[in-house]
Amino acid sequence: MHEGGGVGKAELANGFFGGYNPYALTLSGGWLHDGNWHHRGDVYLDGEAIGEQNTREDVTRLKGAWHAQVDGETTTLRPSGQAPALARRTGNLNIQSECERQSKSAA
Repeated sequence: MHEGGGVGKAELANGFFGGYNPYALTLSGGWLHDGNWHHRGDVYLDGEAIGEQNTREDVTRLKGAWHAQVDGETTTLRPSGQAPALARRTGNLNIQSECERQSKSAA
């Protein structure tokens, strides 16, 4: 579905995720650039991860962006893009139940 303003919209019943909805859970920590609104899920279009944004308004300004909003019944994912182009793309979700933080530099 297309919401307008260069933003698509996919609504999923929260039950779709079973007992674990990664878009209802946020991550925080010094390794995240904004620290309090990143989710444990990710969104991909045509196999490429697109960047999570804090607000729907941020998605309207950026290509390759998405935003999640969860209420009591529905999880709404909003990817950036125009209606005809989004309709031709394949969307995937990546759901992380656990995240690790690297304690030492790999270099």
